[in-house]
Amino acid sequence: AVAFFEETLRDSARDKLLREGRKQIRKGHYEKALKLYREIIDKNAVDVQARLGASFAYLKLGDYVLCLDEAVEVLKLNKASARAHSLAGTSLLRSGFVGAAAGLLQQALTLDPKDALAYGGAAEVDYYEGRLRESRQKALYAHNLDRDEPDYILTYARASSRVEDFKEA
Repeated sequence: AVAFFEETLRDSARDKLLREGRKQIRKGHYEKALKLYREIIDKNAVDVQARLGASFAYLKLGDYVLCLDEAVEVLKLNKASARAHSLAGTSLLRSGFVGAAAGLLQQALTLDPKDALAYGGAAEVDYYEGRLRESRQKALYAHNLDRDEPDYILTYARASSRVEDFKEA
């Protein structure tokens, strides 16, 4: 009974840290969020949610290598994680590996057709490869899936500007 109680307390503390990490991400406090996620990972290296949170925090901080490292660790634990595929793909995309990114983003969309980050990344791929209409559609869809993420609107505005739809941009 004591072991069960201690495990329940650990899970409760973990859940609280995860919630606080998500809250810090929404506020734009990526370093604080990362610290919370790392605290969980230090206690349990196979905590998928904490690793996904850390990966996203690294992505927002522009540390694409560490973002990719965390996403790969999740994929080792769960090959069917759409979020890990989208994080890995977006980190590769923003590192300049557009071709490799496209495959991971497509895999994420196959696993979860409502993964906003995968649609956002796919919109960026379309933008860089000159498919501006598709880029705008995907960026807008990503925004509709996750209205709290400004990156999707930026992609939409860039693509709109390139087609000289300045009112939309």
